[in-house]
Amino acid sequence: MTDSSDLWMFLIVSGWKSHYCPSSLLNGLMDDLAKRNHTMMDMKKTDNAYIDCPGMAMVGRKHETIKIDTLSIEMPTIDFEELMYSLKDLKVREFSDGSKYYKMHGFRTCIVLTVEQHDMLLQAMEDTWPIVEQDARRESEKFTEMIEKISESGVKVLAKHDLKLGDRMKELGFKVEQKN
Repeated sequence: MTDSSDLWMFLIVSGWKSHYCPSSLLNGLMDDLAKRNHTMMDMKKTDNAYIDCPGMAMVGRKHETIKIDTLSIEMPTIDFEELMYSLKDLKVREFSDGSKYYKMHGFRTCIVLTVEQHDMLLQAMEDTWPIVEQDARRESEKFTEMIEKISESGVKVLAKHDLKLGDRMKELGFKVEQKN
């Protein structure tokens, strides 16, 4: 089992996403970033992480928090399902020192996880999903209503990453331009 005293670090990386990383994988991550010419700008201990998906952010959106070991990971309720499925689809990686890990990518941050932490987070998210699902659906409906109001005022809505949103807006009769 992962040592519950495993400290988490937050690395701000120049020209790349910031990373949350357990101290047990820190050397491997720093070596990997250096090999790819990414310069670390700052590093601090943390027990809180934030991850979200790219796209438009809704003011006042709800958030969920999952705790693994000593880290509390906060994420928008509306992104919970997508993050859960992306976590499920991740493949194990290996640093040059032989340490195995997973890397969960968000919009501007990544969370590096040991194999055990990955499994713990995935299990916690799957266990929580039935409780969160209804709120996520409501958040999605609320977001769609906000986009409809914006569109009614003549503002052009562009769904660049979320093809489902673009399709939904087309179903509602809006002119939507999609670029991938």
